[in-house]
Amino acid sequence: MTSSTPTAAQQRLADLRAEAAELESPEGTTTPRTEPSVKLPTPGEQAHVLVPMSIDVSTEAFPHSLVLERGRVFVITSAALDRARNRLGQPTGIALAADEAAQMRVWGEIRLRMGLPGDEFQPWTRPGSAEWGASRARAIDDAYALRGEERAAALAKVQRIYGGPPTHENVTRYRGDGPDGTIPEAR
Repeated sequence: MTSSTPTAAQQRLADLRAEAAELESPEGTTTPRTEPSVKLPTPGEQAHVLVPMSIDVSTEAFPHSLVLERGRVFVITSAALDRARNRLGQPTGIALAADEAAQMRVWGEIRLRMGLPGDEFQPWTRPGSAEWGASRARAIDDAYALRGEERAAALAKVQRIYGGPPTHENVTRYRGDGPDGTIPEAR
């Protein structure tokens, strides 16, 4: 017995076909699809990276790009804005820094933000990540450089911001651990 309810893929296909039909004019030609306008940043403005990404910093003599880590600040130049276009001439990369709605449309997340990161900005996004561990270790080292009450307050702040130390669980299986004397996964 088959269901008369369309699947998600069938519904998506029907929606796309309806959208394509709307774009066609009565003469059978298609009208150009208008892309939402993008608010471009002004050259000379600063922005910071929220997700590690590659930034094009090419010159005529030396084409290359840099990978900027979370929290890194960069200055937007007019040359970089000129290069921040895809093959269709639409803005991409750092040209989207001033328009968070456009970043959501293109990437599905906000990767760049204008201005300097605020005081509450953390270089890590989730506890347990490598960035979190490095930041926690730096904060503990800075706290141990202090003495007395200042050290206790700094260590309490580390505990409040980062929580406890990471926990690790290692499971080692040796030959003969299984009920019949073999490795359990080899049965």
